[in-house]
Amino acid sequence: MNSFFTELHRRNPLLSGVAWLHVGLFVLTLLALAIDDRQVLGINAWIKPAKFMFSLAVYLGTIAWLSDYVRRPRWVVPAVSVVIAAVIVLESALLLLQAARGTTSHFNTSTAFDGAVFGSMGILIAVDMAMTLVIFALFFRPSVKLTPAYLWGIRFGFVVFFYGGWLGGQMIDHGAH
Repeated sequence: MNSFFTELHRRNPLLSGVAWLHVGLFVLTLLALAIDDRQVLGINAWIKPAKFMFSLAVYLGTIAWLSDYVRRPRWVVPAVSVVIAAVIVLESALLLLQAARGTTSHFNTSTAFDGAVFGSMGILIAVDMAMTLVIFALFFRPSVKLTPAYLWGIRFGFVVFFYGGWLGGQMIDHGAH
């Protein structure tokens, strides 16, 4: 297992580090869950951030792993990694801020501030999706030779990811889950 984490770090140190940050944030949200009994929409205020921190750690680790297969042009993966890292850290900060305030992070336009937070989160996710689309497009010309089944599995995984993003967009369009 240690060699896996060493390899993950070698492949993309920035995204690997931000993934580990999110593992730590996941643990902190679990602690908050245990000591803070405030409710938001009938559930503990820290449940949603905990789920997000865990899923973002998985997402970041996955992109870190896959990014090593794309080596040309050389500047693309480092540039995309910086943007993904920045938008995910900002997104997470906004999510945690809203939980700490004891309010919803999504679909919350009850005040100008809450509306600005929700709008900012939408912009950040759109930027993240665009960067992920860049990585996806490069998997139609990977720099490293991959077996066809593995390559198509990666491509299909991205399609599933984008479908989930589309569903999220549909929820935003409807203003609810």
